[in-house]
Amino acid sequence: MASSDVSQQLAFTCKSEFPEYVCSETSECWALLSTQAPPYVDDDSKERAPLDLVAVVDKSGSMEGGKIKMVRETLKFVVEQMSPADRFGLVLYDSNVYKIGDGLVRMDAAGKARMLDEVKRIRTGSCTNLSGGLVSGM
Repeated sequence: MASSDVSQQLAFTCKSEFPEYVCSETSECWALLSTQAPPYVDDDSKERAPLDLVAVVDKSGSMEGGKIKMVRETLKFVVEQMSPADRFGLVLYDSNVYKIGDGLVRMDAAGKARMLDEVKRIRTGSCTNLSGGLVSGM
């Protein structure tokens, strides 16, 4: 495929933590960069293998504001892109670790609705227990 064709098929978006920045000041900026490609079509019409995905999310106080909002938007996008054969799990952590649901949830219509509801309810908490979150996600 020619490179000019690729640019017409890919969509790129960027959402920053804040809607505006002061140009005369130096500041740290968080942004969500997204790339969306057209659906993959295999010449043999084979379906891809089902995906098992566990998102481990820091919801500590340091994620307050734009950071946690971008996390919710990203998780919403991921859940919406999953096929009914895929499974999704969610682990949240701050001082404590929270496994959402009973492990991996099948991403059929009911599973997607359930996980999208859980994603909407993510709020920041207290301190960070990084190792507890990672171990629970494995």
